[in-house]
Amino acid sequence: MIEPALIVKRIVDNLLLPPGGPLVLTLVGLLLGSRRPRLGKSLAWSGVVLGLVLSTRLGAYGVAELVERASLPALSQAALKSALASSAPPGAIVLLAGGTHFDLRELPAPDLMSDRTLQRALHAVRVSRWSELPILVSGASVYVGRVAEAQTIARIIREDFLHPVKWIEDDSLDTAENASKSARMLKAEGVNKIVLVTDATHMWRSVLSYESAGLRVIPAPMAFSGSQGADWSTAWLPSAQGFGISGRALHELLGLLWYRLSRAIR
Repeated sequence: MIEPALIVKRIVDNLLLPPGGPLVLTLVGLLLGSRRPRLGKSLAWSGVVLGLVLSTRLGAYGVAELVERASLPALSQAALKSALASSAPPGAIVLLAGGTHFDLRELPAPDLMSDRTLQRALHAVRVSRWSELPILVSGASVYVGRVAEAQTIARIIREDFLHPVKWIEDDSLDTAENASKSARMLKAEGVNKIVLVTDATHMWRSVLSYESAGLRVIPAPMAFSGSQGADWSTAWLPSAQGFGISGRALHELLGLLWYRLSRAIR
């Protein structure tokens, strides 16, 4: 069972983001067809066209560029070395969880990192080895009664990557909570500046959240959408990959919009 606090968010995501969003728009158009033929036809065709565009890598890359441009440039080893030599160096690496996989058939434990989280963890370990900075892993489980994502990630980093994890923040259900609860732990240890590891589409919103929590941030993005140097020969074809990229990017755009609105209301 999903944590109750996240159920509404999941429903909204599924209804607004592809493939659900275009399907809902098409369905509404078809239902309106008998009463408002012109409007119904327009909505139905808009849903079909929007779904086709967002299912192509060409369309998905265009949406992803809107959020990933804030992640550029990626953090190089030379840039990190320069930051460490500055008068205000970072004191920790924060790794944001991005989902885990649960299956009782898995060994040695049923909890594994998702592909997305695995990429983040690999990058965090790489940056830690470059810098010798300690790692904080942040993220609870979105499912009631399951092992927290941060606990699973920390276990795998320690046992399989043979790399230490200093802090585990395992009580946060979203990016804003990741930031506030991680900041509380780190400030208690005298850390006020961090290297933040998450994928490129998620970085913009993550940086805003951590800065709002009072930490200075050096972004270390990874897993860009792939639009640079991609194979364009089949980028115009509908694909599950296209839906995945556009869905994540649109999720972040909605998250940024909500962040701005909530800040304005406060």
